Amino acid sequence: MLTLTNQRDELQRIATFLPQIVMATIAKVELVDGRIIIGVVRNTSGGTRTENRRSYYYGGATLETLDGKSVTIDVREVQGVERVWDEQKDAFEKAGLITIVDLQE
Repeated sequence: MLTLTNQRDELQRIATFLPQIVMATIAKVELVDGRIIIGVVRNTSGGTRTENRRSYYYGGATLETLDGKSVTIDVREVQGVERVWDEQKDAFEKAGLITIVDLQE
């Protein structure tokens, strides 16, 4: 579950890493606890909610790993993001998780 926050350092993580995850297609995400998750980006969400005239923010992403597990990440817990499309695309296609289409110009 995604957690609401108004802490400046957590807002910075959301603003920095959520767009990186969106653009990665296949992402390697390192969490602040040292865990690494590699997966196809299936969903991202981010936004704000106001309570008692204070704004709270959230950001998250769901990745599908090579073994087919769906992992939802709270972006507040992300330490780094790396795009690993070139290194991982063949394995993910072989597993049936993505389909690569060659668009003719």
